[in-house]
Amino acid sequence: LMSLDAHDVGPWTRAEVRDVLDAYGLGEPAAETALLAEPRRDLNRAWCRIRTVNAVGGVAEWFLKKHHQAVCRREQHAVVEAFRALGGRAPETVALPDGATWYDLDGAVVEIQRVVPGRAVARPTSALARDAVTQLAIWQRVPGRLVPEYRTGWHAKRDAGELIERATERLRAEHLLDGEARLLLDEEAAFDPDEPVGRWGTVHGDLWMANWIADGEDISALTDFDWVHYGSFVDDLADVLLAFCTNRDAPLDRPPLVEPPGVSTSRLELMVRRYEELSGPMSEDERRALPDRLRSHWVRHVAWTLIGLRERVHLKIVVTRAVEFDRWRRTRLPDLLREMPTGN
Repeated sequence: LMSLDAHDVGPWTRAEVRDVLDAYGLGEPAAETALLAEPRRDLNRAWCRIRTVNAVGGVAEWFLKKHHQAVCRREQHAVVEAFRALGGRAPETVALPDGATWYDLDGAVVEIQRVVPGRAVARPTSALARDAVTQLAIWQRVPGRLVPEYRTGWHAKRDAGELIERATERLRAEHLLDGEARLLLDEEAAFDPDEPVGRWGTVHGDLWMANWIADGEDISALTDFDWVHYGSFVDDLADVLLAFCTNRDAPLDRPPLVEPPGVSTSRLELMVRRYEELSGPMSEDERRALPDRLRSHWVRHVAWTLIGLRERVHLKIVVTRAVEFDRWRRTRLPDLLREMPTGN
């Protein structure tokens, strides 16, 4: 979801997979994955996971990702390499024989990563939260000169505004736009996500739970670097706090709250303390901005969910969660941050 604009890229085919594996010299697809394991796609990309066997019987697994050329961010591999060099955990990007890490495939752009052990975080724990903050602190040491100074997707005011407008119209059509829900969406519509706050540098931009790979109680990798940009550190901090202090991405048929009102305040305090131990105390501006950044990230995820839901009852559940979160954000979070000692 690079932006709200669709740049369609077709699903992977077996012929394309063989072309790419041959170009990289990675062997033949294993029989059980010859039909493309876990094929998926979104507005701008398609990806799959493939197991291969080489000439001497060695088995390996690879993550193949195909980008529409209009949204490919070629600078991201240099950023990931710098992150790994600093001790960050990220999948290895596979190079072609000539050293290039991107492969042009009939107008699309392909990258391959070696699959890391573990799976996407589904239910965060305090140990995973602490490890994620540690990785975030390393990530923020990546030199900002490696990334562009533009923001895309819902980090840009234009796309964020369009997203909120679409969600508002959907709720209005279902007669669910009233009271606190209206105020929450109106507040986000007036918010400028491009406004700089505090320290600036390399921002990941998409730190929801599915982009963290966990192996037991350890983070084995941070993934999905398509929204890397130069921006305010507090943006990534807000996103990782949401990912590991709430279950905002839980399926609709699961309990919606980790603990009322949807946020584990003890875990949030643990994460903020760990962050300040590693990255230095947040400035007063950053602490003041954090509640609004948390709200903004939350509401934009809610808005994206609203657009795709069909059942009115599911719309009501999502709106209820959003309002409960916003009550906590307005009434409890500012006091919590004031009471929390800095990392000095």
